[in-house]
Amino acid sequence: MYLDTESDGEGDLLPSFANYNPEGDSSEEDSDECSCANGRCVRSYLGTMCECNPGFRMDHSRTHCTDINECAEPGLRLNSCINARCVNTLGSFRCFCKRDFIPSRIPNMCIPRRAQ
Repeated sequence: MYLDTESDGEGDLLPSFANYNPEGDSSEEDSDECSCANGRCVRSYLGTMCECNPGFRMDHSRTHCTDINECAEPGLRLNSCINARCVNTLGSFRCFCKRDFIPSRIPNMCIPRRAQ
């Protein structure tokens, strides 16, 4: 048994400025080259920027969106599974109920199976 969950997305959209050109030369800014896997390219007055999808964040190079491990990430423990094993997935996570537990109506939580 498992509970499928989605990352809550709070704080997951982290803009990164790429192709910023303070001189206003639009030659690079107007280019169609915008690599933003697991995110989307957005044009603004500052140039092209990448916004990461929920469950992803900018890597250290500030040019790619990488998966957040919701099961191990400090500060995201609110998403941890209760009475279940947390398994990270691309952009999200899943909770697999422990033996003798079943999914509850509360997200990310399993409750004891009643004795028959």
